[in-house]
Amino acid sequence: MPEDLDVQYLEGFVADPAAMFDMAERNLSWDDRMHSRRTASCGVAYNYSGISYPDCEMPPFVQDLAARLAGVVGHPINNCLANFYADGTAKMGFHSDSSAGVVAGTTTSILSLGAPRVLTFRRSLRRNETHDMALAPGSLLIMRPSVQEGWQHAVLAVEAAGPRISLTFRFLSR
Repeated sequence: MPEDLDVQYLEGFVADPAAMFDMAERNLSWDDRMHSRRTASCGVAYNYSGISYPDCEMPPFVQDLAARLAGVVGHPINNCLANFYADGTAKMGFHSDSSAGVVAGTTTSILSLGAPRVLTFRRSLRRNETHDMALAPGSLLIMRPSVQEGWQHAVLAVEAAGPRISLTFRFLSR
């Protein structure tokens, strides 16, 4: 990976990703307003892709993950946005995460559960330069703030893939 693509990949962050997938699928309040995937948000209120999610308590398993992750990234975590990709046709196009409402200098971290998928990065200005990162079940990808400034990322459609849930953790200002 290029030096300015400031990410950290931790394989096996969750010991039993299949059990965690089942827990997330059963215990999150899934929203069907997005066309290409289902979403859920817990913790402090968050506006995402034109959808407003109100404050809601994090389920205990999300609280535990957030506390553990806070110890790794060095700052509190108070929001978890979940994306449910039912199969390989479920996707997320190239984008940079908005910094609106995110506490300056903090990370965005993605926990992957279910089927492996590839996260593709491309430079914001030189869009022909791409880098793929395979996200294994139970893995954690930590993106530093500079990643959102110089890069875009996507989960592109693939021909055959099983269901996947990503849990994205942030520290939002209230």
